[in-house]
Order: sequence, then C-alpha cells, then structure tokens
Amino acid sequence: MEERPPDIGIPLAWVGAEELPVHLVNQFLCQFNQDEFFLTVGQIVPPALIAPTPEERLEEAEQIPYVPIKPLARMAFTRQRLMELVATLQANIAQYDEFQHRQNPMNEGPIDEGR
Repeated sequence: MEERPPDIGIPLAWVGAEELPVHLVNQFLCQFNQDEFFLTVGQIVPPALIAPTPEERLEEAEQIPYVPIKPLARMAFTRQRLMELVATLQANIAQYDEFQHRQNPMNEGPIDEGR
C-alpha cells in the first residue's frame, strides 16, 4: 500500500483588510449558473420626498420611475464556498444574539430576523 504524504498546515492571516473601505450594503442579488453562484451587493438611498403635505409627497413619489441600486461588489462562489459563507454568517448572528441577550436578559429573541 502506498503511503500518503503528511498534510502540511501553514497558517492563514488576513493582511490588509483594515485598509479596505467599509460600505453599508442593503441590497443583495444572488444568481447561479452551472456550478457558480454570483452575489452582487449594493446600496439604495431612499429618495428625498420633501413636499410640505402628505398629498404633495405622494405626488412627488409618483414621479419617480425607480430607485437606483448602486452596486458595490460582485463576488462568485462555488456551492461549497457559498455554504461556508452561509455557515459563517449564521454563526456570527448567533454570537451577536447571545451577546445581546447577555447585555439585556429581558430581550426574548433576536432584534430583527430580517423577515
């Protein structure tokens, strides 16, 4: 039987992440094609409706054909890497919820489940 060479582990380190800009994203688009998933993240800013009366603000809103989404990043993942991302996000949400519960024990659950 052929011996398998030992696995060699080299640590990974995030270098330069603190130098990247931080963007607020509030819009997500996920698509797939064959074995790849494409995640586009972007941002919308609600239009300013500044008319003095509710009726006039409604008229302003009716004149807006659409609210543009500014794309900020587009990433591609294999299914396996996308599942790792989902697991990482879920673990982080669980840690956040536990932290919030310790800060305010009267809180009976997540602040916002995004639904």
